[in-house]
Amino acid sequence: MVALGYGKYVRAADIVALIPIEDAERGDGRRTYVYVAGLDAPVVASRSERAILADMGRAPNLGPVPTGAADMHRPGGARRWRRPGGARAAADRRRA
Repeated sequence: MVALGYGKYVRAADIVALIPIEDAERGDGRRTYVYVAGLDAPVVASRSERAILADMGRAPNLGPVPTGAADMHRPGGARRWRRPGGARAAADRRRA
C-alpha cells in the first residue's frame, strides 16, 4: 500500500501513472494526479510523485502467489531444512 496523503491509500501494483500538478492548478494538498487501474478519474495526492515512486519501490509484491509455490532460491524446488554446521557436521556425527 502506498500513502497518497490525507488518509488515501492505493495498492502499489494498481498505480498506472503519476503526473505532477502544474503551478496554476496546484493548491493546498494538491501535488500529484495518481491514475489507478479501475478508476475513471485520477486521484489527487498531497504527496510529490518522487515520494510516491519511492514508496512504490519499497512496497512488497502483493501479486497472486504462483501455483506450486517453489522457492525461488533453489531452481530444483523448495528449500530444505539443514542442521547447523552444514552437511559436513552431519557426516561427522554419523561416523562417530
